[in-house]
Order: sequence, then structure tokens, then C-alpha cells
Amino acid sequence: MADKDSVGQISVDITGNEKPLQNKIDGLGEKLKAPMAKLGAAMAAAFSAAALIKFGKESIESAAKVNAANSQMTQTFGELEAKARSVIQSISKESGIMETRLQGVGTSIYAFAKTSGMDSASAMTLMQDALQATADSAAYYDRSLEETAESLKSFLKGNYANDAALGISCTETTRNAAANKLYGKSFKDLSEAQKQLTLLQMVKDANKLSGAMGQAAREADGWENVTGNLKEAWSQFQAVIGQPILKAATAIVKKLTAALQQLTVYAKSATQAMAKLFGWDMSDVSSAGAAASDSMSGVSDSADDSTDSIKATTKAAEKLKKTVAGFDQLNILSSEKDDSSEDSSSQSAASDSGASDVTMPVPDTSKTEAAIDKVGKKLDGLKEKLKKL
Repeated sequence: MADKDSVGQISVDITGNEKPLQNKIDGLGEKLKAPMAKLGAAMAAAFSAAALIKFGKESIESAAKVNAANSQMTQTFGELEAKARSVIQSISKESGIMETRLQGVGTSIYAFAKTSGMDSASAMTLMQDALQATADSAAYYDRSLEETAESLKSFLKGNYANDAALGISCTETTRNAAANKLYGKSFKDLSEAQKQLTLLQMVKDANKLSGAMGQAAREADGWENVTGNLKEAWSQFQAVIGQPILKAATAIVKKLTAALQQLTVYAKSATQAMAKLFGWDMSDVSSAGAAASDSMSGVSDSADDSTDSIKATTKAAEKLKKTVAGFDQLNILSSEKDDSSEDSSSQSAASDSGASDVTMPVPDTSKTEAAIDKVGKKLDGLKEKLKKL
């Protein structure tokens, strides 16, 4: 009876001696340590590179966003920018909301108020009240500042369906009541600026009645606000890191754009040259930036068309050769007939034209046939070459 059972290349002692197997496993583990270590390092480097690339991309986007927001604020407020920043800072300090989170909302509300016909002072007051109402409503109804701000702006523009999101009931009756309280006339008779102020007053009154007024200050340390501030702080950090990257990337993109524009010019010239060579109809080409795949497809199709044209030309040459040969036979028959009736034809011709020695020359077509054969052979050779393209 055999003492050992052999499986593959590993021998196991039936009596319980597992040392040979254990030694092989240990040896295999030692051999795998180095490759696994290298694999782990490579994977770590790959994930690190991917994370770095993602961070760089997000930093560039944040920098561009911050630059756009600052530029928008400068263009919107003009000489009143310092005043606007002061208003935003006061609301930020009271509500615990970062200034940069309030900046975009305030700028858009102020711009909308100005387009409604308000003067700068009234628009600034509207912006301040709207920012405070937005902050209180967001805290009271546990919604984000950005989402609440969008609802408020939409409501002020006349989308009354957003009234529930702001905690109010806006009907024709309530609008007329608020308008009569402020201006002594119906809502429909108000100017656009007065309508915005009336709608905003309705939101403020609703916050006061519901207890939402001042809620932003009371919940400055609430989860929604602190996480919103954290997100904004991270975005601002990325913007700082991304500023130099953005400048470098902008310069690179400009150079790439110029290079592509120059390549487009070259491509257009090449396309026009090929159009002349292959006889393409370029009247339908509306842009020089057509896809390269379409251009290559056009070249292939044109080559096929050229081959077909050569085949047709060759057939036409052969047909012309046969036609000329027919004329040669006709001329020969005519010549023989002229010889048999030379005297009578000459007399008739002399009597009609007054000339006595006029004879009709017989054309020699041998050179014509040779030339046509030569052209046909050249066309056949060109056709074979095009088939190989």
C-alpha cells in the first residue's frame, strides 16, 4: 500500500507530515511578496495620480467660477460695490453664512431689481431684505440657501407656484391685500418695481408670522449651514490653488486654438487642391472644419468615381476609333467610285464651280488611329494604378 498520495507536483504525506506542502506554500508566498508590493505601489500611484488630476480639474473650475462671480459683482454694482459688500458682510456675520455664498444671490437679486425699474438705493434695500429673508427661510424650512434663493428669485419674477416653498399663500386676493396696504391700489395696477417690493414684503410678513424671522442667526451652527459653509470653503481653497493653473491652462488653450485655426487653413487649402485634382463639387461645403473621416471618405469615393470615369473614357476612345474606321471605309469606297466616274464628275464639277482641275483629297487616318490607341493605353495604365489606391 502506498504511503503517499501524489496530486500534481505536490506530495502530501498521508501519515500527517505536512511540512513539504507548507514549505512550498511558504516559498510561493515569498516569491509573491515582491510582485504584490510592486503592484500595490503602482495602484497607489495610479489612484494618487487620478486624485491629483481630479483635484487639479476641480481647482481650475473653482478658480474660473470665482473669477466670474467677482467680475459679475463688479460689473453689476459698479461704484456701489463697496456698499454691496458691506451689506453682504453684515448679513453674513448675523446669519453665520459665508459671504461668498451670499454674494452670487445678492448680485442676481440686485440686477433683477434694477431691470425692473428700481433706482440703485431701492434695489440695494431690496437685495438686503431678500438676502435676510432667504437665509431665514432656508434655516426654518431646512433647505439649502442656494435652493431657497432660486425659489425666491423665481417668485419675485412672477412664478407664484413657488409660494409654498417660501411658506406663504400667494393668491390674487393676498396680492391685492398686500398692494393696497403698501400703495393703496390693486396689485395689477402697480409698476414692476412696486410688484417686486410687494411680493418680497409678503415673504417677510410670512416669516414674521411663522416665527422664521431670525432663524438663520439661531441656526448658524446647524448642520445644513455648517456643511454648506464647508463646501464653500473647500471651493474657495481650490480656487486659490487653481488660479496659477488656470492662467497656465488658459495660455495653453489659446495656443492650441491658434494652432487648430492654422491647421484649418492648411486643411482648407489641401481640400481645395484635391478638389481641383479630382473634380469635386465644393459648392455644398459650408465650413472648412469638416470632419477628417468625411474628408477621407470623400477621397475614397472620388478615387472610385475617377476609376469609373477612366473606364468610360476608355470605352469612348474605343468607340471613337471604330467610328473613325467607319469613316475610313467610307472614304475608300468614295475614292473608288470617284475613280470609275472621274470624267463625268470632273465635268459636272467644272460646270458648277467653273474650275476644271479640282480633286477631293482622301484623308489619311492612320495617325489618328495610332494616337487614339496610345491614349487608350495610357488611360488603361492610369486606371490600374488607381485601383491599387
